[in-house]
Amino acid sequence: MPVISEHFDDRLPVDPPVDEERLREIPAKRGVILLVAEDDEPIVMLTAADMRSRTRNRLADRDEDTDATPVRRADLRQITRAILFRRCESHFETDWQFLERVADLWPDRVGTMVACKPPWFVHLHTPDAYPHFARVRDVFARPGRYIGPFAAARDADAFVDALADAFDLCRSITCLRQAPDGPRCAYAEMGKCLSPVDGSIAMDDYRAVLDQAADFAAGDRQDRREQLIEQMKQAAAEQAYERAAAIKTRLDRLAYFDSPPCRFARPAEDFNYVLIQPGAGIRECRALLASRTAIQYAGPLAWPLQDKPLQNVLKTMAYLAETSPPADELGRLRMGLVSRLLFAGADRRGAVVHWTPQTTAADLADAVANARERLGLKDLAAE
Repeated sequence: MPVISEHFDDRLPVDPPVDEERLREIPAKRGVILLVAEDDEPIVMLTAADMRSRTRNRLADRDEDTDATPVRRADLRQITRAILFRRCESHFETDWQFLERVADLWPDRVGTMVACKPPWFVHLHTPDAYPHFARVRDVFARPGRYIGPFAAARDADAFVDALADAFDLCRSITCLRQAPDGPRCAYAEMGKCLSPVDGSIAMDDYRAVLDQAADFAAGDRQDRREQLIEQMKQAAAEQAYERAAAIKTRLDRLAYFDSPPCRFARPAEDFNYVLIQPGAGIRECRALLASRTAIQYAGPLAWPLQDKPLQNVLKTMAYLAETSPPADELGRLRMGLVSRLLFAGADRRGAVVHWTPQTTAADLADAVANARERLGLKDLAAE
């Protein structure tokens, strides 16, 4: 059992039954609360917009069964010996701290005790016997290319369907497994599938097309657009208007990749974000860093922003991007938590900057300035 007090701001010893006077010592602020029994045995951990009120309500309720707890329907007011709490300043920070504390205390049950789930990605491994794009959640679990994240399974499926339309890919793994001796499908008959199933294209050549599609999906999209435009012009010049119209339809399909469900689709190796969240007051915000399987707090940033603290954030981010731990269940849950923030409404998102080695302090400053109202930042003169 870890020394749990190290993971919380403060510890409030109590004698049963817990009375109202003691509860007033808990801040009425957002955060994470842990109730422990004798010998620091964890009873229940929960998140709260108001830790004092949430603790009071939880102690009074014997039947609630929705928090991270292995003990249910107990009289918590009688068995609680201490209340530990950790203040957080934003929804995201609270959810992250809850996840990390659950992982510390119940590592074997973390996947079933938190609300976040691993994000959806699209996976391709061209050396496979029958390579194909497929939606997955176990990012980095096996070799191949992972592109995402996507907010929902249906968005990942729609992404795969759009790639099939844009590159005439096989749409059925069942069909593909018959290659090269299977029958042509209806899509092949309509000229919308390269038809590796019947050997119309050799599997090695089909793999090359899949790699091109993966490059396109990962963000290298201009070549495919120019290729289709050239094909359409050539078909029109040959007065093959039906073929030109089909190419035009395929070209129009590429617009899907610029739609909101695809806005964060990039290689999983580039899952690197600086997350600026509200701070403790109108002249502070907080920088949290996410790099693939890791999340790290990078400290408060005073408003108005100064260049040196922003440079320090970028240096820490660069180091985190180089040292993120290998993927495991906890790492994927962290990615899920960050992905949920990426797709959240603007009022919950704060300022999010996709980090690359070229990201500058000015980029961070601009993002914070644009999100200033959402972050609750104000100048002294504005008070």
